[in-house]
Amino acid sequence: MKTILISGGNGKFAKALIEANTKFNILAPKKKEMDIRKTSSIINYIKTQKIDYFIHTAAFSTPMASHKIELEKSIMTNIIGSANVAVVCLRN
Repeated sequence: MKTILISGGNGKFAKALIEANTKFNILAPKKKEMDIRKTSSIINYIKTQKIDYFIHTAAFSTPMASHKIELEKSIMTNIIGSANVAVVCLRN
């Protein structure tokens, strides 16, 4: 059975993917288990698992007004975090 790693395991989209799944082993770590803002956290998580696919759903999304208030959190999660996921996947 193929294994899918889904970032943002506590989010609505990740939960919907898990619920709809019928044929894959899904790993959906919460931020405490795999923080996309830190490449070392992603690398350490991946080292402990056999991953066939990675679906990146982690994001700082709502409410949208919060992005102006918490600009650093928005950038670190949505831009830097996404780049970290891409770089780790590229290397692995």
